[in-house]
Amino acid sequence: MKEAGMRIRIEPELREAFVSACRGQALPAARVLRTFMKEYVSKCERTQGGVQTATEGASGKARPHARKPTAKPATKATRQPT
Repeated sequence: MKEAGMRIRIEPELREAFVSACRGQALPAARVLRTFMKEYVSKCERTQGGVQTATEGASGKARPHARKPTAKPATKATRQPT
């Protein structure tokens, strides 16, 4: 049973080429991605001796999502009356 979703950003050209390739083989794009992900995880488990999930950490607690610090908007310098 599927319980989670994933949203990724890719170039429109890559998406179209991927979807077209999947259609050419009569395969749903989501199935191809899931197959790739399972194979990749399996490969990492063989080569790295295991894969740590996002909910596993040194403390066993879920790790918060890392966010990039947001840049503060530049402010215009105001002229002081002299």
